[in-house]
Amino acid sequence: MTQKPTLPRIACNGVRSHLLSPAAARALTLLFSTLLLAAYAPAQTTADHAKSAEEAEAERPFEVFAGYSAVREDGHMLNGWTGTFIGNINKWFGLAADFDGHYGSHKDGADVVKVREHGFTFGPHVAIHTHSRVTPFAFALLGGAHKTETTGGTAVSATGLAGNFGGGLDIGVNDRISIRLIQVDAAYARFHGVGTTVPRFSAGLLFHLGNPK
Repeated sequence: MTQKPTLPRIACNGVRSHLLSPAAARALTLLFSTLLLAAYAPAQTTADHAKSAEEAEAERPFEVFAGYSAVREDGHMLNGWTGTFIGNINKWFGLAADFDGHYGSHKDGADVVKVREHGFTFGPHVAIHTHSRVTPFAFALLGGAHKTETTGGTAVSATGLAGNFGGGLDIGVNDRISIRLIQVDAAYARFHGVGTTVPRFSAGLLFHLGNPK
């Protein structure tokens, strides 16, 4: 019988084994993995930057201000503190609750008059957020105040209508803290049927709380 010629399998298998060797397969896998990561990384980085920018521009739902405060009343300086809680309804408008306390003493003839005054006011708060770190703000708050004057061991107290109308500037440090560079407002109080308006000056720290909207 005539035998059919056989193909050189060894040579063909040799070529095929070189093309699909384990080392080549690993190299191809590594190459494709690197290309996929290179294509994915810029897109992911861009998305992360966009998300970070959106979060930086978004307003956090709550803010708390705490700082030093001073008023000039009847020619005398009263020093103390002020604290404000702000609930932001949107990026520029919120509702504020302000609490303060001022203390001092002065001479009235031969007597020393000690003064203690506390206020609690509430109302709208408006902030103009821009792409800069500077945020101007304004507010109009109404509420009440309590004042006690002690002269020679005799204390006289009164409670009446109060209001704070003003604004100031915040300087952003990061997305959690701002410095309230200055806050100036007209502080109105009515005691014993007599209303007075005095300047109030404040400065301190503003804390931004909650997740951005």
